[in-house]
Amino acid sequence: MSTASEGLGITFFVLVAVVGAGLAANGTFYPTGKQFYEACWEKHVKEQQVTREPQTDDPHKDLLWRNCEVIALRAAFAEGMMLPIMPVPGSNCVH
Repeated sequence: MSTASEGLGITFFVLVAVVGAGLAANGTFYPTGKQFYEACWEKHVKEQQVTREPQTDDPHKDLLWRNCEVIALRAAFAEGMMLPIMPVPGSNCVH
């Protein structure tokens, strides 16, 4: 009888792991790279169309838009496209 309950426990664990992996791949717990890229590209296009900072009514998109430049600069630094002694645009300090 204990092997049957062990089998159910293993099956349950595998099921939870598969469902969790599927939710993570779809961006349920955090924005995926695709979602981030699409949101930042939309912000970039809107910046080209208007002279002021573009606004959005979607709070999730607003959070992504506020982090676009920071994440892009971090990615450029990680890829070696930016030296650590270069000043970050819009700040008074060197990162």
